[in-house]
Formats: sequence, structure tokens, C-alpha cells
Amino acid sequence: MKERKTDINHLDFSNLMELRDNLIQPPVSYVYDNSCIVIPDNARLGVASTPLNLSNPTRVNIFLFALCLDGDCVIECDLQHCHITSGTLFLCKPGSVLRVESGQTSSLSVLMGDESFFQSLSVNIQKLLPHYEALQKLSHIQLTPAECDRLKSLLRFLATAISGDRRQLYYHDLVRSYVMSFSYEVISLLSRGLEVQPVQSVPFSHTQVYANRFIELVRQNFRTERKVAAYARMLNITPKYLGSLVALQTGSTATQWISGLVIAEAKNLLLNTAMSIQQISLELHFPNQSFFGKYFKAHMGVSPGEFRYQCMR
Repeated sequence: MKERKTDINHLDFSNLMELRDNLIQPPVSYVYDNSCIVIPDNARLGVASTPLNLSNPTRVNIFLFALCLDGDCVIECDLQHCHITSGTLFLCKPGSVLRVESGQTSSLSVLMGDESFFQSLSVNIQKLLPHYEALQKLSHIQLTPAECDRLKSLLRFLATAISGDRRQLYYHDLVRSYVMSFSYEVISLLSRGLEVQPVQSVPFSHTQVYANRFIELVRQNFRTERKVAAYARMLNITPKYLGSLVALQTGSTATQWISGLVIAEAKNLLLNTAMSIQQISLELHFPNQSFFGKYFKAHMGVSPGEFRYQCMR
């Protein structure tokens, strides 16, 4: 049976700032307001030679976009195996657990940012809401040379803007506009990968606002709260109305959103830690181990113990 790790490391933006000279070689990076780091060319993510060992499971509480320019490696992200080669765009969303399994990248273009910073940009993803669940599972796509060049150009423009004169009247607007441009370019590339058909732009409705906010709240609270009614109270709407608007906007029920994140976290803990099933049930705030076992089996078809055994053989 494969050896389980004893713990999951954590990478937040604050310790990323402390570690960046060791984690990113060469240590040439452009930092914006302690919220965003860009390395436009030739970065290399360290693996075992840094204070943060990326060969161990690491929960990444930042947005990470990495465009591989040269190299070959395999990264496990939320239990999915991603083969990264030249031209691969790899993205890791806050809360994901990643681990470098093998190989290395010798050259990357990278953008990393604090979750609150990216949320403050208010990037409009209304066209992707029906595909949001599939988008959450998408960790890497292969780009054409022209697509790579566009992303590299945007990151170079962003680096130039960050290194500019902060006293300039529109300094912050310029930096944020380049980050938004990069974000929209990535979203466009992802939508191609998801085969999302272009739709006519429509005004952003209050139901879309509620759906976005619900997804955000679930991501923040799923470990402690699994009832739709609780999220409805947070949004000051009725559970019935919340359920209908979430299904309309995303194609999945509110309950499916909650259970999807709970099960994903349970699988991460089962496979990436040595925690007992009792400890995992407490970590996820289930009343007891038996309740957790029934919940897990209802969604996965096997008990937590059977799932761990089958995957670790």
C-alpha cells in the first residue's frame, strides 16, 4: 500500500511573500500591493529544495496561473494528475491541494494572487455559471503557440505596469486592468476547453449575484455547514428561492454544490493525510463517524475506509 502523508502543508499569500526568493528561481518577481506577484519569464518552481516542499501535499490558498515554457512534470491537483509540458497552462484555485509528483519545469511565466484581490476585480463570469462545476475541476489545458504568446505578452505588460511610477494618476487602474485582461484571456481559453458556446451578453441580474455569492459562501463554510437553509439565511432569502436560482444559474442544485465540496475535501483528507476516519469526521463537523460514513457512501458508493484502501493499494 502506498505511504500516506502525515499532514497537508499550507501556502497562503503571506508565507508566499516570505518564501518567494527560495520558492521561485531566479528570484526576479514583481509584487503589487502585497496582493499579486508576477514573473513574466523563466521562473522555476522549486520542489524539495525549499522551506515549502511541494513534493508533499500542499493546500494552496491563492490563485496560481503557471504557463510552462519548458520542462516536463506531473502535478497532482485535487487528486487529478496533470501532465505539464511546454505550452501547458496550469491553474490552481484557492483551497486546492497540489503535489509535484515527478519531473520539473525549467521555465515558467507565473501570476499568483491573493484570493481577496482577485475577488475585488469583479471579473464577470456570468456566461460560465452553467459550467462552473466543470470549470472548477479544470486544472490544465494545452495552448497553441499564439495563445502562449498572448499570455506571455499580458504578463510582461503587467510586470512593466507594476514596476512603473506609483505616483502616476492611473497607476492602480492600469495594474488592475492588466490583471483583469489576463483573467479574461484565461477564462476565454478555459471556455474553449469546456466547449462553451458564445452567448449574447445580458445584464447581470440579481439572481446571478446571489448564485455567485452562494458559491463563495459554500467554499468558505462547507466544512462546518451543509444545510441549504443556513446559506439562505446568510443571503436573507428563502431556501426555496435559493435552490431555484442556483439550479437555474449553474445547472446543479444547492445541495449538490455543498456535497461536492464536502466529498472533495473528504477524499483529500483520506488520501493525503494519516488522519483516522474518526478525525476526518470531526474535521468536517459531522456528529459522529457513523454519520460521516453513511454520507460518504451515499455519494461515493463505498465507505471512507474502502475508498482509502482501494486508492492506496
